[in-house]
Amino acid sequence: MTSSVRAKMVEQIKAAKKAVKEAEENLKKTWVRARNDKGQLIADDPSTPDVDEAWVEVKENTPKPAPKKKAAPKKKTATKKSTKK
Repeated sequence: MTSSVRAKMVEQIKAAKKAVKEAEENLKKTWVRARNDKGQLIADDPSTPDVDEAWVEVKENTPKPAPKKKAAPKKKTATKKSTKK
């Protein structure tokens, strides 16, 4: 009995790892200019022709649709109270 439980656990772990791997593959990869800590652009180093330091590959998730906004409740208008003296 323990072997079947272990086998099911192994199958679940493998399925979870496969799902994570597929999710990583679905990430969009884009190239953006490299920046330093101050936000300034980094130049390419001419002494390293095989490496481009000026550009960095970034993985982005596809944007999720924005949640729908709920309608604001209507404000009640203040009624004037008549004061009789």
